[in-house]
Formats: sequence, C-alpha cells, structure tokens
Amino acid sequence: MPEERARLRVHLGPERGVVWVGDVLRALAALRPADAEARRAMGEALGFRVRGASVTDAAVPTQPEPLPDLAEPVAARERPAPILEILEPVEYAPVAGQRLGTVEALAALVAEHLETAPPFTPLLRPEWSPGIVAAANETIVRDGPIDVEAMVDSAARLELAESVPRRPRASLHRGVQLLVDIGDGMQPFRRDQLELVEAVRSIAGKHSTEVLYFRDCPTRDEGAGPGGVWTWRRYRLPEPRRPVLVLTDFGIGGPQLRAAGGTVDEWVRVALLLARRESRLSAFVPYASDRWPPALRAVAHLVTWDRGTSRTAVRHALRHSA
Repeated sequence: MPEERARLRVHLGPERGVVWVGDVLRALAALRPADAEARRAMGEALGFRVRGASVTDAAVPTQPEPLPDLAEPVAARERPAPILEILEPVEYAPVAGQRLGTVEALAALVAEHLETAPPFTPLLRPEWSPGIVAAANETIVRDGPIDVEAMVDSAARLELAESVPRRPRASLHRGVQLLVDIGDGMQPFRRDQLELVEAVRSIAGKHSTEVLYFRDCPTRDEGAGPGGVWTWRRYRLPEPRRPVLVLTDFGIGGPQLRAAGGTVDEWVRVALLLARRESRLSAFVPYASDRWPPALRAVAHLVTWDRGTSRTAVRHALRHSA
C-alpha cells in the first residue's frame, strides 16, 4: 500500500541496503497496522512476508498459553509457522550502462566574472526618455505663432492692441536647475541618476542645465555643489522662472539605521522659496505615489520614476504653468 510504504520511510529512515527482522518489528510496533492486509503490505515493502497475527498482538497475549508437555518429543510437537519469511527475488535483470556523450568543459570562474556588472535596466524606458525629460523641464511661453483669433476679438471690441498677441507654447529656453540627491536612500538609483543627468543635458542643453548634488536636502549646512563634496556651498536659488527638477526619495527609502533623511518641512520651505521666484519645483520619485508625503503634493509636482512613466503622465502631473 503506497501510504504504508511512505510511513515506513519516515520511521525507518533512508535505505541502508540491509533490512533486519528487528527493523520490521520496530515498524510494526510503531505504525500498528489495523488489519492483516496492512501488515502484509508493510512486510513486503521491507522484503519479508508476514504471517498470522501482528507482532504487537503476539507480544501481549490476552490469555495465558498452556505449557507444552516436556515429555513429548520435540519432533512430535506442533511447531508454529514462522511469523516472518524472507522473500526471494523472482529474477535478476542486469542494468545496462550507457555511455555519456562528449560535452565541453565549463569555463573556469575568474575574478573578472565577479566584477562584471549585470545588464543595466533603467527606470525610464530608453525610447520614452527624451519625451519625458522634455516634458519635465518645459515651461509655457507666449512667443508662438500670432494669435489671429485674439486680434479679431480685440478689433471687434474696438480695443487698441498694445502688442501682437501670440499663442502659448512649451519651451526649454529657460533651462533647468537639476538637483541630484546622493544620500543613502538614493544609492540604489545612482546609475539611473547618472543616466538622467546626461539625458537632461542633451535635451535641455549643456549650458542651460545647472546640476547640483546634495544629500537629503540642499538647504542644510552641507549645501550643494556641481561636483564632489569639497565643491559644495550654500544652496543658491536659480534664476527667476527657471524650473527646478529634483531626483530624490524625500526620505522614503534607504537603510533603517540611516541618519535622518530630508524632512517634509525642509522641502516645503524649499518649495516656498522657489515659488517666490516663480520657479516650478518638480521631482522624480522612485517610489509609488501612495508613499509620497501628502504635504508635498500641495507645493511640488511629483512624478513617479518608473518603467510606466510616459510623457503624457509627466505633463498631467506637472500641469504646466507659465
């Protein structure tokens, strides 16, 4: 019986090549089969044929057996049938060997294999990245084509036009201040930051892009700067109306034992300082929107930095203002 064989493996342990009579008795005493059929199945699984009552029943008789008559010859007395009988195999079948085919040896593992970085998969889709970067740094300017409808409306109202009205358009002419958080929480996204910095420079223009690095919040005493920590100074606000794009986690991620990350109050103050200069504050955050600090939603334009981010999603999040 399959279930009995499985239980035998549990009680007798792994196969060791030889099964003794004591092993069978131990299995019968431990599992206590309910009927003779189960006892026979257990014995056959171990290479024995079980006859008569179980070992447990034989070991504890319900009534005392009469003592044999010693005067009667041994040959004349009825000898009980053995409880266990060793089974003999019906036939032996040799197992034919099979030669393995020739295979190439595996290359040896060297230090270069351990130092090789895995393939880089950026957070933003490469084919969408230019459009996303452009949408994140555009501002609305009114220097597009002449707005004929506005001129006709003014003339119909007999209004004197002081200037030629033009249609609004999205433009990158104001440049961008790019703030890159290199604190502990953003270490897993360091390569994504480098890729995005180069993308912003190529789209907005190298001379129109001001890149400043900082830890956790640029307004702290450590400040911010274009290079290593030794280049950092007190954070300097951008030119009026120049947009600011931040690559940060707002203290959401990072190791549990990290020093205090940027607080919500600190970033709210940064957003208010930029608002006085009419500079839009937007941020790429590598975490889901349900983890964003609610207070920042009212003062900054937050964008999910992930594979699903698109140009349309960025425009919707930024709600471009002049």
